[in-house]
Amino acid sequence: SISPMNRILLLAAIFNIVTFVLIFLISEKFLKLYSVKDRTWLYIGLLWLATISGGVYWLDTANSRNLEVVGGLLLIYLALKYIKNRGRPILALICITSGLVFFADSLMLYVCALGIIIYLLGRLIMMRTKKEAETGATLIFALLVGYLIAHSLFFIANKYLAVSFINAPRSEIG
Repeated sequence: SISPMNRILLLAAIFNIVTFVLIFLISEKFLKLYSVKDRTWLYIGLLWLATISGGVYWLDTANSRNLEVVGGLLLIYLALKYIKNRGRPILALICITSGLVFFADSLMLYVCALGIIIYLLGRLIMMRTKKEAETGATLIFALLVGYLIAHSLFFIANKYLAVSFINAPRSEIG
């Protein structure tokens, strides 16, 4: 039988391995999106990330914080993909992904959504085309839908699962 401490460490290691693999896969998608052939610097950067991961990742507890970062990267990738190739399936994925990411970590509203919106505004200012305006408005609308999905998930969790995201957990020890 595995001790509780070893189970937590094993689960944390699994979370971190999954996080690293997903960061690698999404990074590959970024390069493919922009037709970057030479991936040497990506591999060097990921090797560096792997060597310092003990200080970057939360290794001492099994939590989803690292996976939330992956969700944020995925959201940014989907937004950039939508800008290049507008389509409803990508837009639906943006709504779902943003809803899940904003539910898992509401700070991603500021970290990812705000960054995407500033990028869209910058593109609009530089290009000043109707297509850019429509793309930006549609993406912002998708992020708002994701925000509403996140709030719906909060409501469901609070009402039906009796989970409170505001109150601190009760201590069962001692």
